Amino acid sequence: MSANTGDLLGVITLAGKPESVAAAREFVRSVLGDAHPALDDARLLTSELFTNSAVHSDSRDGGDIRIEISGTPGRGTIRVGVIDKGAAGKPYVRDASDDVSGRGLFLVDALCDRWGVNDHECAREVWFEIGRGDTCPDCGDVRNGRKC
Repeated sequence: MSANTGDLLGVITLAGKPESVAAAREFVRSVLGDAHPALDDARLLTSELFTNSAVHSDSRDGGDIRIEISGTPGRGTIRVGVIDKGAAGKPYVRDASDDVSGRGLFLVDALCDRWGVNDHECAREVWFEIGRGDTCPDCGDVRNGRKC
C-alpha cells in the first residue's frame, strides 16, 4: 500500500494490542538502524499510530496491524504506513495539549513532514513521511550537519 517513497525496506504484521507497541518501535529501529537521523521521531510516530490502531480500529483486540517502511536505505525521506481494518470514524488531529491521552496525531502532525489517511475497501492506512530536511538536494546524502 505504500506510495513510491523509494524501496520497500521492511514489513511486519503484529497483533492489534497495546502490548505490541514495543515490538513496533523495535521493528522501526531494526529497519532504519541506530544511525538514521530520523530514527527517534520515526519510532515515536510509529508508536503513536500503532497505539491508535490497537485501541480505536477494527483491528483492536488482537487483529492484524501491518507496518510498512519505505525509503532509501540510510538516507533521505522515509515513509511509514500503519495499516489496519479501519473504523467507523476517520482519524483527526485533536487539540489535546492538556489531556493525558489523545495526542497521537497531534504529535504526528507536529513532527513529520507530511502525513495522511488512505482508505481502501478492507483496510485503512495512516502514514507519515519524515526526513526531507536531512538530505542534500544535490547528491541525496544525509547531511548530519555537514556540507557535501
